Amino acid sequence: MNRARWIAVAVVALAAFGVYWIVEPTLEGMRYADTADEGFYLRYLKRVSSEGLGVLPRLNEEWIADRGNWIYPPPTRVGLIGASALFGSFFGASMETLSYFSLASTIALVVVQYVFARRHTGELQAVLLAVLTAGCALYLALSRRALSDAFTLLCQTVTLWTFLETLRSPRSWPARLAFVVAFAWTIATKEIGALLSIPLFAFASVERLRGRAEVSLVAHAASMTAAVALAVGAWILACGGFATWMRSTEIVLGSPATNEWAIAYCSGPWYRYAIDELLMSPWTTTLGLLGMATALWRWRNGDYDALAVFLAVVYVGQIATLAPFVKNLRYAALLELPLRLSAVALLLHPSVLGRTLVSRGVAVALVALMAAANVRDFQRFFIAANIYDPVSVHLVRYREMLPPLKKPRDAADSPAGAADER
Repeated sequence: MNRARWIAVAVVALAAFGVYWIVEPTLEGMRYADTADEGFYLRYLKRVSSEGLGVLPRLNEEWIADRGNWIYPPPTRVGLIGASALFGSFFGASMETLSYFSLASTIALVVVQYVFARRHTGELQAVLLAVLTAGCALYLALSRRALSDAFTLLCQTVTLWTFLETLRSPRSWPARLAFVVAFAWTIATKEIGALLSIPLFAFASVERLRGRAEVSLVAHAASMTAAVALAVGAWILACGGFATWMRSTEIVLGSPATNEWAIAYCSGPWYRYAIDELLMSPWTTTLGLLGMATALWRWRNGDYDALAVFLAVVYVGQIATLAPFVKNLRYAALLELPLRLSAVALLLHPSVLGRTLVSRGVAVALVALMAAANVRDFQRFFIAANIYDPVSVHLVRYREMLPPLKKPRDAADSPAGAADER
């Protein structure tokens, strides 16, 4: 490796270590939601660790039998349960183990972003993306919870990058196989991951319409169908039969309509995602949206940048497909990838800061400042305020855009008191 590569690798390693350094001290004495999602993931981890994967059909039957379970994660999420059980076989079955599993997923995410982005952009842009990934308030928050979100995000990110690899080398069977495996694991980890197929196929269609004859829409459709089939097969095995899986699927699809907390705090229009992202990380979100808008405008004027357009398609497609569901940034964490990579691309574009060494230094400094601001926001929202779900009501409240809510004596029974618990 040359000197520039050594420096890049060192910066990425520091960024990955920075995630551990920032998050690990916050795990001591952390309050977990024992009766909510975290409690269910711990239950699955303990049962699988002690009884093996063969216990999954019983877990699914027990989950279906108790109506009170239906608003909580189902044990069909075998991608997550299997990976966390493997992790737990080394570190034990506990809430703390699940938190460290999330932390390890986020550290791996930083490395994955650099490795793949370097292939599609360049050294500097890949390093800056890794830094912005490490310094993301939402990602840092997910990396300390005993939830599925950090690992799901890692799987989704690998799916996006491996899809780009299939477009880069359309006739490469290893690239296509890697995409099928990554996408199948993503879906098996969280069923809503299947919706990624919509923006991915849409972008493949854009590439084909632009004259790339080697991009086969049939091959992409077949790859996505194979991934879904593999995930469904895993679900059916986990449920112990087709009928149980169908019943579980019906419950999962219907649960948002019966979840009173989600109805009260996670409803609203499609643009709520962008508003919440602005509240969470205002500078990176603003630059990211400007970067995607600029890329689409340049495409309109004949300057087509495939990666930039891909990011815009993924962002718009994700919002469109997630809009009918619960509006919670935890479930839409993938939106940060196109935002952050678009923000970096905008800062490095010659028309923004120029081509000089000084302009590159300014871009690096701005990225470092944004990452530092995001770390501060992480500490503000998720440590000081102890927010569990980053939804609008909490983000607005702790941005001090509304007067503080007065807690009644029985604070736990009020939305104000429940805010910290959720």
